[in-house]
Parts: sequence; structure tokens; C-alpha cells
Amino acid sequence: MKRKLRWQWILAAVLLGAMAQGLLGLMTRGWVLLTGLPEPIQPLSPETKAGTVLRSLLLVTAVPLAEEWLFRELLCRWLEQRTAPRIAGLCTAAAFALCHGSLSGMPALFLFGLCAWLFREKSGSWLTAVFFHAAYNACALLLMRWM
Repeated sequence: MKRKLRWQWILAAVLLGAMAQGLLGLMTRGWVLLTGLPEPIQPLSPETKAGTVLRSLLLVTAVPLAEEWLFRELLCRWLEQRTAPRIAGLCTAAAFALCHGSLSGMPALFLFGLCAWLFREKSGSWLTAVFFHAAYNACALLLMRWM
């Protein structure tokens, strides 16, 4: 399954990650209005500039690396040895959504997990999911800064 990571996949992951932030954000907003659940994301709290920069760097680098390695590389590979790839993709997307612990964000997080799995599946590398995730988080941070 492992293939050389191509720049076209990285570019697609970054662009679609940015677009997914907007689309899944709208979906979550609609879900919140429909169900009455609380908003999943709170605005950035006031803190030092260094703290904001450090948290932002972690959310755009370490978090995507750690989560995608865990869900798309380890868990998905383990499940693929025991079941069909599509079942593994659905299970890892569900696990990803559940681990984030947000009822109001659950549908969007599940779709996010499916998209990340599709990048891994089509490109042959879990690193494309990392780029997708990093772009998604970066756009979320930018949006939170402007709200």
C-alpha cells in the first residue's frame, strides 16, 4: 500500500482541508441549530502572544501528525488486516469522531475522518491525511481569530 508521496496529493490535501473547514463548519452550525446542542468550538481565550503562537503551532503540526498516525496509520492498518479496507475506514472515522468528545461536532468529525481516510487510501500514504488535517486546523484557527 505504501507509495511515494507525490506533491499533487499534498496540494490536493491542503486545498481540500481548507475547503472542508468551511463546509464542515457550516454543517456543524446547522446540526447545532437543528439539535439545540452547544457549539463545539469556543473562541480563543485571551492569553500571551507566545502561548497563542505555541498552541497554534501545535494544532497545525503535532496534533495532525499524532492523530493521523494513530487513526490512519496504526488503527487503520490493524483493522485492514482483520477486515475490508472500507470497514476499516468507517471504523477509524467513527473512532476519530468519538475521541474528540463533541456531540455537536460528531457528524462533521466523522466526515472529516472519512476524508482523511480517503486521502490515505487513494494516495497510498497516511501523510496526505496529515496535510489535510493541518490545513483544516490552520483554517479553523484563522476563523476563530476573526470571530
